[in-house]
Amino acid sequence: MLIKIGTEFTTTIRGFQTRSVHCVHCAEHYLYDLMRKGKGHRFSLFSLDNAGSRQGSAGDAQEDLDVQLRHELDPIPCPSCGCYQPDMVERLKKQAWEWLFWLAVVSFTIGLAAAGLLSVAKKNRESLVTTSSISIVLGGSFLLFRRVQQSHYDPNAGDEKPRQKASWLRAYRLQDEARLRYDRQYRLAAEKGRDLDSRRRGHVLTLSVCSIALLGLGGRASLSAVSDAVSILQSSSHVWRSLRPLAPQLLCPSAGLACLVLAWFTNRSRRKVSNVIRVLDSRQTWRIEERTATEQQRDLGRMELTSGIPSQQVQGWDR
Repeated sequence: MLIKIGTEFTTTIRGFQTRSVHCVHCAEHYLYDLMRKGKGHRFSLFSLDNAGSRQGSAGDAQEDLDVQLRHELDPIPCPSCGCYQPDMVERLKKQAWEWLFWLAVVSFTIGLAAAGLLSVAKKNRESLVTTSSISIVLGGSFLLFRRVQQSHYDPNAGDEKPRQKASWLRAYRLQDEARLRYDRQYRLAAEKGRDLDSRRRGHVLTLSVCSIALLGLGGRASLSAVSDAVSILQSSSHVWRSLRPLAPQLLCPSAGLACLVLAWFTNRSRRKVSNVIRVLDSRQTWRIEERTATEQQRDLGRMELTSGIPSQQVQGWDR
């Protein structure tokens, strides 16, 4: 008998904050939306204070969202020169080569586990010492190599065109307020769609694995059970009484087929969500092409304006 000890309340809030950025490389002033998702959890013991727990989870989610919007940033390069700002460069450097950090964590874990087994092991102590030493040295080497790579990493190096195109998806100038509002609506719709798509993708994967496992476990037994059931159907008059002993053998394959059917229907509904996201992404692609045409037209206008101006006056031209 299950006894309910309480109710857990979870609240998720999405919010935006417009960030104003002044480029230190070309003096461009641009805006971008910082979007974050705050979560709050409260537990009502024996469901005695459900209303208070629900309000408390909403308050915790709002507080979590406010902290993220106040202290975090997104690395959005300048739409004019394609360069990241110093605080964005620092964040990108911290995020670079992150997989080496997790390799170091795995190596240290193996090394510490081997060192801990030394206190209880009576045999193969030399191999444990070797494993522990090599793992700890490898972990330190991974961290040192990551530090060296981070010190030499420059996000602003290379061609600026890809960074400019990536920036046009998020960055705006002061006159683009209408597009900023449109982008907020797009991002909310896309984020909700992607969350739903990822959940259903996980459901499809789980159901598919379960169906394969169940069909594999009961495959051999089900084949013999099916042949026995066919012979019973052909010869016996009391069909249900005769088929009852075969029910346990047919349970696993039946559950596997049911999981397979559920996975198919879930994947079908996931494709509808994916089509919606694809339409939204195509709108963003159209926006990149439109922004590219606008930038090319503006550059052409600059060339026409500056064609008759002496070179010493063109040097201080503001982009």
